[in-house]
This record gives sequence, structure tokens and C-alpha cells, in this order.
Amino acid sequence: MLARLFSCRFPLAAAVVAGLLLLQSGCDLNITNPNAPSEEQVLTTTEGVEALAVGMQEYYATTTLESVLLVSGTTSREVAVNNTLANLVNLEDGGTDLPPSNADVLRIWSRNYRVVEMAEEVRAATPDLPFEAGTESGLLTLADLFQAMALGNIAQHFEQGALTTNRTEPVPFVSRNELFTEALRLLDRAGTRLNDTPPSDPFINNIRGSGLDLRNTINAYRARYHLFAGNWSEAETAAAAVDLEATSTFGYDDESPNPVWNGIVRADDFAPRDAFGSAATNPDDARLDFFLAPTDLASTPNELPIEDIAGFFNTANARMPLYVPGEMTLIRAEALVRQGELGEAESAFNEVRTKTAAEDPLGLGANLDPYDGPQTADALLDAIHQERRAELFLQGVALEDMRRLGPEQPDPDDPFARSRNFYPYPQQERQNNPNTPENPDI
Repeated sequence: MLARLFSCRFPLAAAVVAGLLLLQSGCDLNITNPNAPSEEQVLTTTEGVEALAVGMQEYYATTTLESVLLVSGTTSREVAVNNTLANLVNLEDGGTDLPPSNADVLRIWSRNYRVVEMAEEVRAATPDLPFEAGTESGLLTLADLFQAMALGNIAQHFEQGALTTNRTEPVPFVSRNELFTEALRLLDRAGTRLNDTPPSDPFINNIRGSGLDLRNTINAYRARYHLFAGNWSEAETAAAAVDLEATSTFGYDDESPNPVWNGIVRADDFAPRDAFGSAATNPDDARLDFFLAPTDLASTPNELPIEDIAGFFNTANARMPLYVPGEMTLIRAEALVRQGELGEAESAFNEVRTKTAAEDPLGLGANLDPYDGPQTADALLDAIHQERRAELFLQGVALEDMRRLGPEQPDPDDPFARSRNFYPYPQQERQNNPNTPENPDI
């Protein structure tokens, strides 16, 4: 639970995050909060840096993921908008109807870069403070991991982005491939540091979020980003390094709720689409009952068939995985297809397709018969895509999957096709940064 596992470990954590976000906004409200530490206090004391690291995890697990999973899920058709607010309707309509001023697109951009900034601050301050070696190692590993995840999110939703933040000068933009390259560099460094200097007990017990498996998460995201970057052999190797019996999860409570539950149940702004928003979902797939609770409802205003949410998102305090183990097997399957190993790829694919809930550490199983389709690369990639759609429901990767494995072009008029390829750059960024590129077509 975040309130106990994060904020209450360090009472400064919530104030640290709020203070840094206010500093980043550049607004002068002429108000002094006597309970908030100054930036100098945060970055020059061990307690302050520890609180910042705790706050970074909490902010990512709640605020950042709410935008990444639900906004992106709308564009990839995993969820439907269930609210008549103009910014949400424009988001679901997609195409050229999605303006750069859209507040939800801004949230994906700004919330991920807030994580990048917090990671940079932790990394800059930690070596100058009297931490024991294992605590310093843990803090630096945590900063690299969360910055890598945030940059990876930007790369999945925008054609270009910045590698760093800067409060005084406009930052340059780089291609999304360079963003993935930087994320992988950070992850490789984090993994090496973890091996060279294992985290201390104080770091594990007091700073690292409960349920977060650093080593397996680092390898899982290395596998994910190598796949997205087209590094097939590296993706296969990284996926094989993940322990498929282990889990890595974020915990929540009523004060810091599960972000998908918060957007779907509490706010009622979104609703899960029937059959994962795909016309090709197998009706016998057991993951339908895991993630969805059937209803006869339709969304407002676009009248798309919707369900109630279940699975990792059914309560305010439901734990949510940073990745699902089946993703690693599907990464191996796709990487093998790309390298021409069709027989091995089919075997790996069937491991996920035939898996039962009892065989999965998260209770996620399709319980389907083995694949019996054509043994061609195109057919296997189509089958892998559909399997990823179900196994990785609301894991924030569906839009990337649809560009890589789905039809070449988006179709805003098709309720089962992605409504855009990439988002426009937020208008606020363009106003503040002259390096902002031209907006992409849909």
C-alpha cells in the first residue's frame, strides 16, 4: 500500500514531490508552505534524497501510470471514453480531431518528464551524501530504472522526445529510437550496478517499494525495449533472463489508489472495451473472465460495448504488475519469428496460449488449445499480436504493438483500429521549447 509503503516511511515524500512539481511549473504563487522542505534541504540530506526516491516511485505508480495506461488505451481501443468532456471525446475520436492542446496528451508528456527530473535529482545528489555503498547502489539503480521506464513511455507515444530535463534552457529533441537506446543504456547500467554492489537492507526495507523486484524488472524492460527497437537477439536474451516464477508489482490503498481503478471506477471517465477492444479475441479465452466482468452497457458518447473492470484493477488497493511473466515468453516468440526460427517460436507462443491460471504466478491464463494455424512468419506474428492483446491488457504496450504488428495505417473511423500512430506534441511544450518538432500526421 503506497501510503504506508511509501509516504509514511518518509513524511517528506509527498511534500518533496509537490515541491519539485511546483518548481518545475515555473509559477510564482507567492505562497510559502511551512511544511514543505526547500529544494536545498531535499537534495543535501540523506533523508531528503531517500524521500525523493520514495516519492518518485509513488508518483510513477499512481499519477504517471494513470495517463499512460488509460490515455494510450483509448487510442489503442482497449478502453472507451465514458464521459462527454471535450478533451476525452477528442482523444477517442483521434485522427486530426486530436489537437495539440489536448490536456490528456499533455499529461502523458509532462508526467513522464517529471519522473525523469526526479530520477536526475536523485542521481545527482546521492554520490555527495554519506550513504553506505549498498544504499547508494540501490538509489542509483532505482533512478536509472524509473528514468528508463519514463523515456520508454515517451518513445511509445511520440515520434521524438528529449533525453533529459532542463529548467533553464530548451532541451533538444531526438528520435524515438534514440530514446529507446538511452533507456536501454540506463537499464544496462542499473543491472551492472545491481550485480556489482547489491542493495543494502536499509534500502530494501525503507526505500524500495514493497513488491518491486529490481533485477527481474530491469531485465523485463530491457527485453521490452530491445523488442520495440528491433533488436531481436538482444530481446530474446533479456527475456530469457527473467524469472517467470517471480512477480514485480506496485501496491496501492484508498489514499493512493490503483490508477486504472481510479480512472475507470472512481472517476468513471473510461471503461474497458468488450473483448479487449479486438474483433479477433477468442471467446473461449479465459483471460476475458480474468480482466472483464460482463455488462450490457454502452459507452457515452460513442456507444461502444463496454464491460466492468476486474483482474489487476478491480479495487482501489489491487496490486498491479510492472510486467506480466507471459510477456517475456511472447517477446521470445516474436524475436524467434523475426530471426526465422518458426518452429521454436510456435512452441514458445503455445506456452502462453495453453497456460492455465494455476500455472501463472499472477493467476493469468488463457487455457486455450495449441495454435493450429499456418506455420508462416506472417501468420505467427498475427497470432502473437492477438495473444499480446489479451495477455498484456492495459499494460501500456498495445499502441506500440499495433504499429509494429497491426495494419500499417491507423483508421480513426474503425473502432477496432488505432486512431493515431503518434500523439501531437503538447502545445505547452511548443510554447516553452523552440526545438519542438512539427506535429506528425495521424
